[in-house]
Amino acid sequence: MTREALDLRAERSNRKSNKAATYKVSAESAGGIRFDSDGIMLKGYGRKITQTSAHVTFKFAYTKATFTRAKDDINAPPAIRWNLRGFEAFPALRGECVLGKVGLQGNYPEKRPDRVTGVATIIAEAPVVDTSIWLADAQRLFQHMRDVMSLAMSRQIDYPTRDTWADGKWERVAYSQTRSRRTYQHVFHPMQIQPVFDAALASYFDPPILAKGLNYAIEWLTLPVTYSEMRLTNAITALEHLTGANLGPADHVFLPEKAFEKFAKRLRRLAADDLAATFADVDAAQTASIDAMCATFPAKMQDLNRRPLFDRIMMLADRWCVPLDGLDAEALRAAITARNRVVHRGYYYEPERGSREQVDLWDHLLLVREVAIRFALTVIGYHGTYLSFRGGQHDVAFPPTPKDQGAGTSSSRHEATSDDPPEQA
Repeated sequence: MTREALDLRAERSNRKSNKAATYKVSAESAGGIRFDSDGIMLKGYGRKITQTSAHVTFKFAYTKATFTRAKDDINAPPAIRWNLRGFEAFPALRGECVLGKVGLQGNYPEKRPDRVTGVATIIAEAPVVDTSIWLADAQRLFQHMRDVMSLAMSRQIDYPTRDTWADGKWERVAYSQTRSRRTYQHVFHPMQIQPVFDAALASYFDPPILAKGLNYAIEWLTLPVTYSEMRLTNAITALEHLTGANLGPADHVFLPEKAFEKFAKRLRRLAADDLAATFADVDAAQTASIDAMCATFPAKMQDLNRRPLFDRIMMLADRWCVPLDGLDAEALRAAITARNRVVHRGYYYEPERGSREQVDLWDHLLLVREVAIRFALTVIGYHGTYLSFRGGQHDVAFPPTPKDQGAGTSSSRHEATSDDPPEQA
C-alpha cells in the first residue's frame, strides 16, 4: 500500500490491565479493507539500510486484530471458517446439524508449529432470521467439536484466525496464541476420526450425559508437557476436575457438615485431654510443640470427613456408567498415590528401593490416561474403537468387549483410604 492508499490512526491504550505499552491502531485501505486492534505492542526496533536509503524498522505483536470488508455476495447464507493448527484427518470430516453443514479437514502437521494445517467450517444452508444468534450458536458448537478433536489428537488444537461471512460483510479475527506441541499418542488415528466426529456433533445437541467441565478436563489431558511426572499429574487433575464439577457437595464428604462438626469437637477435646495426660512431665519445648499441634486440629480434622479422590472417581464412574472393565481398581489407587508423591515430595521413585521393586511411573500414567479417556468417550456417547497404549499400541473396542478386559475389574464399593494429600498449611 502507498501512503495515499492507507488511512492509519494510532493512539495509546489506557487499559490498566496492560503492564506493557499497548496501542489502538485502525487503518483502512483504498480497497475498503479495514484493520482494527486495541492490543498492538511494540516489541523492538532496528535499522534497514540500502544503497539509496535508510529506514527505522519496528517489530510489533498483537493480542487480537480484526479485518473487515464488504462481502461479495450479500445474499449468501452466513458461514464461519476457523483455520486450525495441530489438526490432521483423512479423509475430510463431514456432518450436518440444525445450524447447517459442518466440516473439518487437516493435513499432517509439519515441523513448523505455527503452520496452519487444517480448517473447520460451519455453513448455514439457508438465510437465518437472527445472524447474531446463529453466529453465537456456531461458535459454541465449534468449541465443543474442537475440545473433542483435541482429545482425539492428544494435543490442543488452536485456531489463530476465524473468518465470518454474515450481515453483508467479511470479517477475519486474528488471535495471538502460544505454540502447540505435537504428541505421538493419539487417542484416534487420523484416518479413523469420522466416528468420534459424529459422536461429538450428536452429543452437542443431544448429550447422553449432562457433564460439566469436560472442556477443562480435556485441556488438562492435552497440555504440552515433557516429563512423565507432569503427564501423570495432569491426567489425575483432569479426573479430579470432573469429580469436583459433577458431584454434589454431599458426595465429597462422609458426614453432613454440622454432624461432623459435633463429632470433631468431641474428638478434639478427647485428643487434647489425652495429650495433656500423656505428656504431663515433658519440657517446655515439647509442650510448645504439643500446643502447636492442637492448634492445627480444626483444619486437620476436616480431612477425616473428605472422601478420598479414588472413591469420588469410582462414584462418578458408577453414576455415568463409565465402563472400567479390564482396569485394575487397586492400580488406579496406586497411581493416585504416585501422583501425591510427585506433588508433595517432588519425586516418585524411592531411592533406597530397586527399580524392579517399584511400578514404573509410565505404567501409572497409561492407566490413568485410559480411565480419563473412557470418561470422556462415555460423556459424548461414543461407540467404536480407540487407541490404547497399555501393553503396546493397539485398537480397543469401546465399550470394552470381553477380549479387551484384563485381569482386574473395577468396583464402586471400596474402603475409604487416605490417598488424598493432606491439607497444606
